Order: sequence, then structure tokens, then C-alpha cells
Amino acid sequence: RAMSTLSPGADAPVDPEAGKPPSLVAWLASSGLAVGQDLSHISMPVPFFLDKTMLEMLHQNEMRRVDLLLHAGRRDTPVRRFLGVLEYIFSCCLLEEFGRKPLLSRPGETIASVYRSPDGGCAHFFAESLPLTSPTFANTLWTDDLRLYSCGNITIREKFYGTSIHGVPEGRRTVCLGEESYTMTPPSIAVRLLRGFSEYVGESVLECPETGLKACITFEAKPLLRGREHQVRGTVVDTTTDACLFTITGNWMDKVWVEAPGKSRELLHMFQADGCATEPVEESEEWDTRRVWAKVKAAIRRKDWAAAAAEKRAVEQTAPAAAPAHYTFDERRGLYIHNAVPGPRGGG
Repeated sequence: RAMSTLSPGADAPVDPEAGKPPSLVAWLASSGLAVGQDLSHISMPVPFFLDKTMLEMLHQNEMRRVDLLLHAGRRDTPVRRFLGVLEYIFSCCLLEEFGRKPLLSRPGETIASVYRSPDGGCAHFFAESLPLTSPTFANTLWTDDLRLYSCGNITIREKFYGTSIHGVPEGRRTVCLGEESYTMTPPSIAVRLLRGFSEYVGESVLECPETGLKACITFEAKPLLRGREHQVRGTVVDTTTDACLFTITGNWMDKVWVEAPGKSRELLHMFQADGCATEPVEESEEWDTRRVWAKVKAAIRRKDWAAAAAEKRAVEQTAPAAAPAHYTFDERRGLYIHNAVPGPRGGG
């Protein structure tokens, strides 16, 4: 069972005056962390935590515009379906408050919900923290008729680089729309300590082997002295002919455009702060991450740091009963797959 290890300064006194938590930069400077150190198992003072868990954040990002994914499956051409999935990927990008991170869900914790669209469609979501050495999360999204389902595994590694912290997600996600499958890899998140902001950086790839379509997207880092934030660029190519079908440009926090050679550009994505309303589903009261961390989150919202720290220790030191097995490892796809998803397991 992966448990947090205490770093120097993790239980340092917190300013009792509400609204004035310690500086993240000052804490890092006094903690004795080495450049390149993995922060995944480092316990930090409670003011640096959000009032949500990693599972809740995963649910928030992937379900906030799940309607886009449902609509993508109804488009009439492979190219339009591909662009629909690409639009959904951009909608999953969301940055939290600078200098704060989600609470680390313990192995066995779960979260489940359902989205009911106005036109009668229904999408189910389930995610679980897996009992592995590094913090790893498996999530599944599916419709009642199973014409759409998505399986993803992600391991979060946080590295300290002196002037920045990089959240490097290792893993991938596969979305299936009928007979087509789309595999995607996520970008990294960089927390710029001295400049006081966070951004997505690095490469993200979406590809569909059945149609030969592939998108390579670069999330560009903001230049040090001048330049714009949250810029993306990329291409959509047909790998069967090596033809470039679209170029991708824009700001994922505003608008992203695609442009075919010789044609005017068209809007692919427009950022929306509000998302789809989902209904919580409690698979198990004992393991539901919203219930497990409820007292901790309530204390964080009150800025009662002493109570939050005590409740957090109580959660981390409690060893509940063995978690139910919701996932099976699929060697062919290299993913932990929810048992509700159809198809063979193992080497099949």
C-alpha cells in the first residue's frame, strides 16, 4: 500500500491567520529537496492541498464535457469523428489554483457517476486508485449500449526542478467509438514557482489505427520574458498517404482552430468553465473517495489547517478492509480494464 512519507518541514507550523498559508516557494526552499527529486510520495503542509482528491479531479476533467464525446460518436465521417475526439481532449484540459495539489487518493478508493444527456443518452464513469507502488489511477467511461467506451490508466510523477515542478503523467487512454479506437497520451503540467502560474507543456498524440489518422499536438511553454500563455500547435495527418489534413493553432484556454490546406480555418474548440452536470453513484460507501476525505476537505475549506492535518493523518493511517476487484489487467492492450467493459482479457 502506497503511503506518503514525511519530508523535512512537512509538519512545520502554519500561519493561523486565515487566508495566509505559507509560501510554496519558501517551503520548498527550506525543505532540503534535491533538484530532480520525485515528489510523488512527499507529504506537504495541508494549505498546499485542494479540497478535492486526485480521483475527484480526474472525474472532473474527463466528465466536464462528456457530451462532446457522445456527439463525436454520431458524426458521419471518420475525419469528423476524429476531430470530435480531439475537441473532447482539449475540453479535458483544466488547471487548478496555482501552488495547490489534489489530495492523494489511497489504493482502493473509487469514484462513480452517471451523465444523462437531454437527448436521452447516458454515460457512466468509474475510476479507482490502484494498489501499485506509484500513485496509479484506472478510469472507465461507457454508454449503456457500449457503442462508446473509454479506458485509461495514468501514473502521476511529480519532479522538482528548482524553479518549477513538473507533473509528468505516464500512461495512456483508449476511446472506442463503434469499430474505431483512438489512443491518446497526455501532456505534462509545469508549475512555474518564480512566475506564479501553471501551464501544460510537451507533446500529446492522438491516433486511430483503423482510419490511419494521427494528431501530434505541442503545448508550448510560455517564454520567460514575453509571449502568450497556453498556446498549442500541431497537425492532423493521414498516415496511409502522409498527407497533412489540418494544422492546429490557438489557445486551449480560449479558442483552438483547425485549417485544411487552401481552406479557411474553422473553430475546433472553445473553452468553457462550466461543464456537464453528473449524478454521483456510490459503489461502496467505505471506499467512495468523496466520503473518505470529507472531513479533510471541510477543514481545508474552513482554512482550519490544524484540523485538516489531523484528519488527513487519520485517513492515511486507517487501513480499511480489502478493496473489491473492479479491474482486470489486459495484457493485449496494456491497460487495467473495468470489468463492465466487453472484450477478452489477458492475451486475447
